Amino acid sequence: MNKKNILLILADLLYLFSILYLFDEGIPIFSHGSRNVTFLFLLLILLMPALEIFSIKIHRIFYGYFISVFLIADLISLFLDFSIFPVMVVQILAFILGIRYIIENVGARAFRIAYIFYGVVMMFIASLLRYDSIQKINYILVANISDDVRLSGLPIFFQNGIVIFSQRYFILSISFQFAIIILLLGFLLMENSRKIIEIAGNSKNKGAETLGLASMSFSILSCQCETTTSIIPAIGAEILGIVSVPVILESLLLSLMTFIVIHYLEKHGNNSFFEHLLNSSGTTFAEIISSIFFILFIPIFITIGTLYNIEANLFFYFGTSVGVFVISSYIFFNVFRFLRVRINVGNMQLGIILPVMLILMVIWYWPSVLEHTVNNGVLYSIMGLLSVFNGFLFAIILSGLNRSSRIIALEYATGMFPIIFVIALYYSVVTEHLIWPIYNLTTQEIFSLVLLGVSLPFMWFATNYSIYSQYHGSHQNVYIPK
Repeated sequence: MNKKNILLILADLLYLFSILYLFDEGIPIFSHGSRNVTFLFLLLILLMPALEIFSIKIHRIFYGYFISVFLIADLISLFLDFSIFPVMVVQILAFILGIRYIIENVGARAFRIAYIFYGVVMMFIASLLRYDSIQKINYILVANISDDVRLSGLPIFFQNGIVIFSQRYFILSISFQFAIIILLLGFLLMENSRKIIEIAGNSKNKGAETLGLASMSFSILSCQCETTTSIIPAIGAEILGIVSVPVILESLLLSLMTFIVIHYLEKHGNNSFFEHLLNSSGTTFAEIISSIFFILFIPIFITIGTLYNIEANLFFYFGTSVGVFVISSYIFFNVFRFLRVRINVGNMQLGIILPVMLILMVIWYWPSVLEHTVNNGVLYSIMGLLSVFNGFLFAIILSGLNRSSRIIALEYATGMFPIIFVIALYYSVVTEHLIWPIYNLTTQEIFSLVLLGVSLPFMWFATNYSIYSQYHGSHQNVYIPK
């Protein structure tokens, strides 16, 4: 027998022994038909080391991940039964053997170890595994997930799940659906991040190392943002159920598409769509026509909204402040390119313009400012004009940048909004506090969730465009043309 597989077998046997000890002592008590689901979970956990042995035959990319899933389950088990000393010791030994196997035998071991901690941390962030100072009991209680009132609002993700009440401190709520989402998104995050780092590290363009590092950082951050949406099923209130399902599936699909694009690029070396964008120069007739359309669209959009008195609608408000900024940036950038105007902005000027732009964008979402703006037509008009001015400033910055720097700026701009929406959503649901007092909590939550879903595709596009640019740069000895 292969010596490295002995570690897997020993870890599996130790974990099995700890579970048998619990059952022999009669510690778990099952209720509401939870026994079969629990046994199925345990069976799948115990199968992970065996799957790890055959992972290379399945596909080398999975090597190290099956044992990582086993170790995630082992760590979570420790939180639930660490007050039982013999079980705790045995499960710690199983974890040590599993980690030793990864360190000694698995390539890219840092990503596998990060995957383990990702899985456990996501359980805490999503409130699936949570601390709760409950009265000490002599048993571990296992019940149907419907008994966990915090998660009763999203049956599509938690149907047929279980909730485990430990002897003193922790409660775990889990279902197969949500476990698959967390583990699959974590796998995509790790593999996408690994390939992004490889692409950036292979760059032959040594003069662009700083830009490459910045682009790599933003790309990985974007991948993390896509993955962070996996917490939505757990933190979402009942009213969010119908909205959160599409966003979760969207996040999973975009992460998978990034995975496919990167591996297609690695195998074939090109992508005709991004290649066309990368090599395009000047402003086309279609871009001029679209710019004229958007110029006409901005006042029509604001006029229609004010005519129907929907200024206070958060979606219309966002469309005025941020949407007008995006459209204005696109218009002015095309105008500058058509006129061949290039304005070089120095570091000092950039250090002034960027904070000003940020303030002009964020100030309209300050609670007291927002309350006055939606009730004052003059302030609302000023907000629209300043959004146009912000777009003008951003276009000036873009016009003076080379192609590589523009891609990074685009990636940064598209990546910040989803992160803001994730923070707003998490804050709203977990704290149940209003950010904007003139709206109720449900409106605030749905607003954050829907706009997160709208912004994710733009972030995905910018991220993959940047990745292709990095890949292109890794096969060039010169800068990408301006």
